[in-house]
Amino acid sequence: MHNKIHSLGPWRWAALALLAGGLSACAGVGGGGGGGAPTLEGSRWVLAELAAQPGQDLPPTLRPTLAFENGRAGGSDGCNRYARPYTQRGGNLDFGPGPGVGTLMACQPGREALSQGWQAALAATRAARVAPGDGGMLELLDGDGRTLARLAPQPAGLAGTRWEVLMLNNGQQAVSSLIDGSRIELAFDADGRLSGSGGCNPLLGRYELSSGDGGQVLRLSGLAQGRRACLHPTGVMTQEAQLLRQLEGAERFRREGDRLELRRADGALVLSAKLIR
Repeated sequence: MHNKIHSLGPWRWAALALLAGGLSACAGVGGGGGGGAPTLEGSRWVLAELAAQPGQDLPPTLRPTLAFENGRAGGSDGCNRYARPYTQRGGNLDFGPGPGVGTLMACQPGREALSQGWQAALAATRAARVAPGDGGMLELLDGDGRTLARLAPQPAGLAGTRWEVLMLNNGQQAVSSLIDGSRIELAFDADGRLSGSGGCNPLLGRYELSSGDGGQVLRLSGLAQGRRACLHPTGVMTQEAQLLRQLEGAERFRREGDRLELRRADGALVLSAKLIR
């Protein structure tokens, strides 16, 4: 099921832009309205509702994300990557000068509208709170206490998820898309079992998560594939062998919205994938 991004009021991006220019940085309302002042550093969120965006049932790939790391806030704005500094003082929250976009891809009209609305909401934010009794939703507020956006906690684990691989390290210091006509899937069961398909043969193994410096450490073990030969599409067997080699070196993972990245200890990307369920 898709979360709905819908209107919280009759606002539009122009109104948000005016708010962003006219609000004082010290006008935060803290944890008012019964909500608590959250500690945001190290937390990750996915947009659920945006005041400036009319109601739509959007796929997960369109939902902006927000991560607070080392004094900077960033993620996807629904179209491009962005990063900007942030300052939190209790319930008061300010994002630095924007838009702070890290990539500049051309966007489809729907994505462009969402991107503009999200960036305007960040610029107008003066406070944050966790709404009581609402699944731990984070609310971004303007200087008058009006809700600009509501965000759900980003799921952090892998258990019970299934992914379709989109990009794979080709072993030549580059990451490339899969061979046309091939499909790789990975499933992380709740009991620690890894399964899926390498594009021709089934894939089996075990996975384990533990805490380490810089976040959770991923350990894959007992990886094995079937031995059936596939002639089509051309190169699928080479790609499957490369998948197994790359997975053996994976030590880190990162979830953002409906996307997953596996990386080696040195930060090199192993693969990127999108959530199936």
